[in-house]
Amino acid sequence: MKSITNTIVMFLKISNKTFIKVFVYFLGFSLLYACSTQPDRQETVGRIFKNYKDVSRQNWLTEGDRPINTIVWYPADNAFSEEVWDIGVFTAGWSAPNAPIKKGLDKRPLIILSHGTGGAAAQLSWLAEALVNHGFIVAAINHHGNTAAEERYSEKGFALWWERSKDISVAIDKLLQDELFSRFIDPERIGAAGFSLGSYAVLTAVGAETSLSQFKNYCSQHKSEIECALPPEIKQLNVNFEELIKTQNAASEPYQNKAGMILHKDTRIKSAYLLAPVHTPALVKPSLKSINIPVAIAVGNSDAQSRLTTNANILKEQITNSRLEILDKVGHYTFLAPCGFKGKMTLAELCSDHSDIERKEIHKKVSEDAANFFKNSL
Repeated sequence: MKSITNTIVMFLKISNKTFIKVFVYFLGFSLLYACSTQPDRQETVGRIFKNYKDVSRQNWLTEGDRPINTIVWYPADNAFSEEVWDIGVFTAGWSAPNAPIKKGLDKRPLIILSHGTGGAAAQLSWLAEALVNHGFIVAAINHHGNTAAEERYSEKGFALWWERSKDISVAIDKLLQDELFSRFIDPERIGAAGFSLGSYAVLTAVGAETSLSQFKNYCSQHKSEIECALPPEIKQLNVNFEELIKTQNAASEPYQNKAGMILHKDTRIKSAYLLAPVHTPALVKPSLKSINIPVAIAVGNSDAQSRLTTNANILKEQITNSRLEILDKVGHYTFLAPCGFKGKMTLAELCSDHSDIERKEIHKKVSEDAANFFKNSL
């Protein structure tokens, strides 16, 4: 009893500053442990990087061809162990890096993922791993010039949105020719999913047309709208909106049809899943009506970047074969990978969610829905 009393007295003598340090240390350890608990699943998930190139387009940051750097998740040999994957402030799930493909694997549907503005493929690892566990092969692109996976951003990476849809097509081309994966992918069952600007990329890859003049007119009338504000990642480039418009106009000419609309459609994509879509004011409504594949949309009602009235509601109204799920109290960045302790302490905007929700639970709910959607639509 005396020893316990002495311990309590000694504890109470600790300075407030020291106590806070100790508390933060143990809190950080607990959060890191919670984020890195290995999931219980039927198949081992493998992960490999593919450094593809598009020889028809230039690299904006250095000399040479446009990189189509891609992460592929796949069913792996169960003899290989999964490892927790930490990417800076985020925890990108569990997977077995470079593990051999599972023996006796049959042909699987392919799902292509497209990340949000300034993000990275790894931030959608939670969705990729879940889809693999449901019988898919999944590939996510780090979109050149607009990804945190590269050493720096490019002005063009933020301005020329439509280049992303061609990235998707090139990635499909490369995977269907890949000596490792081609024999395991069913070319008749290809789907795509995107988050934020990645949803725009997926929409344009399945037939939505972009009108820069329409978008410019919209923003001239709605200057305070979030759709017309520069993303925070581009501020370091010291570029203003008008300069981006000029860059867009000059670079879009080779891609425009006679009506001035930008279109790059890939008919191999048979269904699309959209998370928190943006840039809908730039899309031509008749082209949305012409999309004839199944489309699912999921967005939170606390999302300030992907507002329902200017994005998801319009897409649901215009795309005939579509459905919309509104997630209560979910914000825009809830769809990013879970944050580690460092992220929670330093990037509150990206790592904080409503107190009533748990990010990993939302991920579980959405990934189950996406898996069922793709099973039924492919």
